[in-house]
Amino acid sequence: KECRQHFKDSIIERTVTSKQKLDDKVTGLRNDVRDSITEVKDTAKSTVKQTILYMNERLKDFTNAIDQKLNEHEPVQLDRKQNKAMTAQMNER
Repeated sequence: KECRQHFKDSIIERTVTSKQKLDDKVTGLRNDVRDSITEVKDTAKSTVKQTILYMNERLKDFTNAIDQKLNEHEPVQLDRKQNKAMTAQMNER
């Protein structure tokens, strides 16, 4: 009988230990997934930000090039504020 109890206790102990090891592995995997998701989100944010900044610079270059061409053909060009004010007045009508 004592041998049976020892065997039973041994099985219970191994089962509990195995369950704890599995729980630890699951927790580790969850943490890895969470960290990976955070890393991907941060990388995506950074990429989007850099892309917007890059496109903004290209847009400024493009706008400056257009302004320069307009100045060549029409030296008395209105500045942007006057342009916006005139556009707003025309839209009100």
